[in-house]
Amino acid sequence: MLKCQDIKHSLSARNDNAINVDDYDTFKDNEPPIKITREQFEEMSMDLINDIKILLKYATDGLQDKIEKVLHVGGSSRMPLIKSTLETMFPNAEQCCEKHPEEVVAVGAAYYSYHLAYNQ
Repeated sequence: MLKCQDIKHSLSARNDNAINVDDYDTFKDNEPPIKITREQFEEMSMDLINDIKILLKYATDGLQDKIEKVLHVGGSSRMPLIKSTLETMFPNAEQCCEKHPEEVVAVGAAYYSYHLAYNQ
C-alpha cells in the first residue's frame, strides 16, 4: 500500500511509474514491472473526481463566479487533475497552492482548536 501511495505521489510530477510484482509476491520471480501512466491513474480516479465536482457544486450553490480564492489543502491537491478541475470550476478565482499542502490542514486544525478553546 505504501508503494502504491508513493507511485500516486510520483504521478503528480511524472507521467509514468511502475511497481515490481516480485517484491511483493515471492512466488513470482522475474515478472515484468506493472506500469501505470498518469493518464491511466486519472482515468481510474474519475469517479472520485466527479463526486468532488458534485459536492463542490452543491456546497457553493451557484456562487462559483463570486469565489475569489481557492485554497488547495491536503496531499491530493498536488494531483494535476485536481488542480485543473478546480481551475475549471472556479476560473475567476486565485488558486492558492502551498508548497506543503498537508501542513495547511494541520495549521487550520490548530487555529480551529484554539478558536474552540478560547471562544466559548
